[in-house]
Amino acid sequence: MSDQARSIQRQLIKNRAILLTILRTRKRCLVKREALIRAGFYFEVYSHINRSGGRVKTYCLDVGYKNRGGGCVEIGLSGEGLGIFK
Repeated sequence: MSDQARSIQRQLIKNRAILLTILRTRKRCLVKREALIRAGFYFEVYSHINRSGGRVKTYCLDVGYKNRGGGCVEIGLSGEGLGIFK
């Protein structure tokens, strides 16, 4: 694996950890975009994007987020019916 690929992988794992730390035991929550950035979150690093129903959902592995306007981001787990994207 190249150094660049390792760097991206590390940031992806860090992004996921930040989202999970904010979620804790909740299925979903709203957070200010600025708070994520201050925590070290990079919106440019993600595993995949899902565009359906006119909404864009971005994922860091199994944790997703979507912009809610007003500088807020909704965070939630994907799969098993627990997601924010139902």
